[in-house]
Amino acid sequence: MTSAGCHFCREADQLLGNLGQRFPLSIERIDLTSPEGVELARRFRVPFPPVLLIDGQYHAHGRISERKLTRALTRLVDGEE
Repeated sequence: MTSAGCHFCREADQLLGNLGQRFPLSIERIDLTSPEGVELARRFRVPFPPVLLIDGQYHAHGRISERKLTRALTRLVDGEE
């Protein structure tokens, strides 16, 4: 989930763009203020965007760790999760 003017969201977009060159990513951006965004924020109890889900499961929010995300994507691609 993203929010307009959010610097963490811009950083996450850049990170996902870079990692998209290494991993087969399908990215869906959901505005935090949309009904779906509000529901996801409530469900995962996140205080601020961005919220990153991998295959519908919570991964992280706020400043996204490149190292942690790379490890998660590597495990997913290698079939470990």
